[in-house]
Amino acid sequence: GGGGGGGETPPEAIMYSHKTQVSVRLHFLSSIFSTLGSPKTFRLTLEQVDALWEWLAHDSECADCYFSWLQSQAKGGDQHALGIDALQHLYLKKLPELRPEEFSMVALGLFQQLCSLARMAIAHYEKQTDSISSTSSNIVGMYHLWKIALRAHNTEVSLAAIQYINMYYMGQQLRLEKEFVSQCMDNLVQATNTLENNEDENALMCVQRGLMLLNTHLETFRRRYAFHLRRWAIEGKGVCSHSNLKNEAAGPAIRIVLQPAGLSEKSVLHMHACDLIAELKAEISKWWENLQVTTSSSGVSAPVLGLLLSDGPLRIITQGQELTSDYDERSLGDAGFKDNQIVYVSLGGRGARRKETNLDHPSMQPPPPKECLPTVLLLQPRYFEKLFCLMQTLGDMKPQNSNLQMHTKAQLLSRRVWDILAILPTNPLILDAFKGLSNDLNAFERLTSEEEQANKRKEIKQKLNELLDANNLQKFMYSLHIVESLTVNSVLQQKGSGGNNTTCCGFGGGGVNGNVIPMDQYVRSSKSGSGSSKRCSSRRRNSNENCNAKEESKRNCGNSSGGSSSCSGSGS
Repeated sequence: GGGGGGGETPPEAIMYSHKTQVSVRLHFLSSIFSTLGSPKTFRLTLEQVDALWEWLAHDSECADCYFSWLQSQAKGGDQHALGIDALQHLYLKKLPELRPEEFSMVALGLFQQLCSLARMAIAHYEKQTDSISSTSSNIVGMYHLWKIALRAHNTEVSLAAIQYINMYYMGQQLRLEKEFVSQCMDNLVQATNTLENNEDENALMCVQRGLMLLNTHLETFRRRYAFHLRRWAIEGKGVCSHSNLKNEAAGPAIRIVLQPAGLSEKSVLHMHACDLIAELKAEISKWWENLQVTTSSSGVSAPVLGLLLSDGPLRIITQGQELTSDYDERSLGDAGFKDNQIVYVSLGGRGARRKETNLDHPSMQPPPPKECLPTVLLLQPRYFEKLFCLMQTLGDMKPQNSNLQMHTKAQLLSRRVWDILAILPTNPLILDAFKGLSNDLNAFERLTSEEEQANKRKEIKQKLNELLDANNLQKFMYSLHIVESLTVNSVLQQKGSGGNNTTCCGFGGGGVNGNVIPMDQYVRSSKSGSGSSKRCSSRRRNSNENCNAKEESKRNCGNSSGGSSSCSGSGS
């Protein structure tokens, strides 16, 4: 080289870019800390890890190269630069220092890799100690991941973080749902407060992403736990949606012919193409139990009797394919179900369960405690009221000439909150309060003293003002929804079509498998006209929301036709 002064650019800087030089040096470190380059006990010290971090983590040009190198080291295998202490140091101390707004996909990939390692370590610890832990390592990591999901400027990073959070919590068999709901609502409230005070122009984006995460989680929950949700609905113990906003066009019913092994009797089940395989299994399992009881009480001997409580699960086969738990979250339409398709049902031997490749799927597990369901947790007053406050804040945002798009976006997000409220069961406190008014009116009619009547009238008026608060239009509409449902239900009962076990707003139900009809009875009803199939089709409209089919159909038909009696048939 020439004999230039000290201020001259080194020759290698002219020949190679800064990024290339860093990449080459990282590659050199990889060769040193490989199996061929050094013993596995030779690792970077924490001081060296910190030095590398200070040099490269905040370098806009080379940070992703560095994070990619760290990720390859964290995966292990041939690389051993990072020991357990270094990985923990990066996970707990260094990565949370990065601003969530500036995370790249590569940095997020590293963070998720370390999150997964922490989860594996916790799972191993729980298995060894036979206990459930909530160690600080995973909590710190997940808390920062929430910030990335809601605040990252890069939309791709945000969506990936949302997906990871959803998968993480849903993979915990609902045991961490309280933490999920608490975290989600706390972040939404924080963003709402910022929105009200106009402190941060990104607050509306945080609200949008928080609602997306919550809605995604509820939808994933509905699909993963469809079997238990449907069983509860059939048995009259349903945890059903407040209303049916998403499944208005379920289309005509699909008739599925059920053929039990060892019996000649066939039955017809009415489902929809949008129903899930898990929901089909729930209907079939309840029908099978009823079939065993009926067969046993009639004194008919069948080879399947007495085996219901054995270790073997039901085997459901159609078109030469067994429907294992891997199919549970697929819809009937996606699985290629056609009208009048035959499904063969038998009881598998004890080895049948071992053939299942997904034994951890919720449909293969006992039903979860209802108090752990996210839809039930969100009904707690501290969360339920916050959802209405959020909806009101978004709805009250005034349009500004400088940014009309913000106003439109706020209105759309307000509707999203309403959709989430509609997914939840009807709030039992509000429902019971309205039902209590009926008792108050009956008590009022029994009073003879004018003074007592005046006091009772005042009490009823006060309750009505609390339930129908005109200052909160969203909650006012929610309450009117309940009033309408109660009214329709009352009319149906007066007409004699409500039954003894009817309820409203998707609560409870008759506890019968009303969608399954014995084949001979189905043939007779088909000859008498198409009314039966129409009733079944109408009654099943809400199946994709896991509601009690009978009650929801009455409510929906009542809304459209004034409580037509054609919706009250049980289909059997």
